[in-house]
Amino acid sequence: MKQNLFHKTSGKSLLLVCLCLLMQTSLVWAAEQITGDWEITMDNNGRKSYAMLSIKKAEGGTLTGKWGSTDIDNAKFQDGKLTFSRTIGPEDRQFTTDYEGTLKDGKLMLKITNDWGELAAVGARPKPICPALGQWDINFNVMDMDINAKLVISRTKDGKLEGKWIEQMGEHKIADVKFEDGKLTFTRKSKVEDMEFENTYEGTVKENTLTGKLDGGDMGQWQANGKRIGLELIGAWEITTVSDFGTRKTTMKVFPDLTGRYKVFDSDIPMKNLKLEGDEVTFTLEMGWGDMTFEMNFKGKLDGKTLKGQMESDRGASDITGKKIEKTKAPAPESKTTTK
Repeated sequence: MKQNLFHKTSGKSLLLVCLCLLMQTSLVWAAEQITGDWEITMDNNGRKSYAMLSIKKAEGGTLTGKWGSTDIDNAKFQDGKLTFSRTIGPEDRQFTTDYEGTLKDGKLMLKITNDWGELAAVGARPKPICPALGQWDINFNVMDMDINAKLVISRTKDGKLEGKWIEQMGEHKIADVKFEDGKLTFTRKSKVEDMEFENTYEGTVKENTLTGKLDGGDMGQWQANGKRIGLELIGAWEITTVSDFGTRKTTMKVFPDLTGRYKVFDSDIPMKNLKLEGDEVTFTLEMGWGDMTFEMNFKGKLDGKTLKGQMESDRGASDITGKKIEKTKAPAPESKTTTK
């Protein structure tokens, strides 16, 4: 009798231990699902903006995080649902935004709510930028004739690579653009006067240089190397704005494909029609919430690692100064000396 009672009691204890371990494992697994970086894409009546959401698990299992550079408050993840809030703006005009999201097929489906209404957003794990994207100044030599061309590599809406080859002589079309194992490949069909021909290209991208060859089969091969266009503008910038409303600081980032994002209230707005022609930089920002929208147009001069110009809209003008943010280099390892 006592032996049976012992077995029953032991069995219940073992079951409780297993349930506790299972609950702890589930909580850890749930936290692992949500922690880390998420690139958030917001859609406001067809106008997209972006933000980086970073979530960490603190001591005691609580969640902390940042939306851009500002802290989030009251972060919780329970039953597959993430909630948090964020208070932003100057002290005299602060407002709070609430966030509620669920995980679905590896994506974070968010609803953003504040005094201006609701906004839908989707979060995904950030992916590395393809090194081949961008504009390239290509040089090669055919029959002792130096040829200069412009190669543009971009992505389609469905994420595939596409290209354009712009050359003073003839018409050229690019197809089958791929970037695999560090190599850029494509085919180029050309028509120059009455001649039509096809080549293939294979090149290696190393930071801001492209080293490769055009292969024309029986026509021969030509070394065709390139340098990235717009290198002076590409990168992160610290922006200072001076207007009737005072002095404010923000950031902007220009990507290798010469697209960019401008930070407003810790959300990044796409820089539309971004152009670099000589030392002149122009772009447009579309601002607003809901149906209340307006455009801001920038025009300025690039001088090395500084940018100066004006941002204009129907609400007035402001002076803009930009300073390029230098990447911090890792300290060189200390040299070791040996003595005999």
